[in-house]
Amino acid sequence: VLITQEILNTVRWDASVAGLKAGDKITYKDLLYASILPSGADATNALAISLNGNIKGFVDDMNILVEKLDMKDTHFINVTGLDAEGHYSTATDIVKLLKYSLQNPTFREIFTAKEYTLTNGLKVKTTIGTYRKNSKIDTSKIIGSKTGFTLGAGLCLASLINDEENEIIVITLGAERIDG
Repeated sequence: VLITQEILNTVRWDASVAGLKAGDKITYKDLLYASILPSGADATNALAISLNGNIKGFVDDMNILVEKLDMKDTHFINVTGLDAEGHYSTATDIVKLLKYSLQNPTFREIFTAKEYTLTNGLKVKTTIGTYRKNSKIDTSKIIGSKTGFTLGAGLCLASLINDEENEIIVITLGAERIDG
């Protein structure tokens, strides 16, 4: 996939990015890592545009999957998860989506990665370390995660935890930041 300035121009100013640059030539797998580990809106928009020609078509496909998975309290407006009128979900629906996604070996590999070097040499890392540092909670049992934050949603975390006998999915939505 060739990253163009036009793709980068679709990224909102307040979005988290992976650090892709116009002219970068990377793989779809790179874009998946860059979407999940650092929550790169540049990568999610590049995926949507390169796969569907535009973001709206990709979002339409996301909402078709929502129906397929019987996610009754979810509707997507964008591919970044940023606040938007009509863009919403629930913990119950996110569990359904994560359970479905973890059945895909490539998704599981990416979701459980801590870092990855893209073919352009850019290293991306999971953002779970920020949660550990900022909240001083033990994240050692988290084997995979996707963090998120918006003013409307608060701190959010979809995580896969290994308690040595079972894998457990834990979804946290709307958490407040605890400093100190």
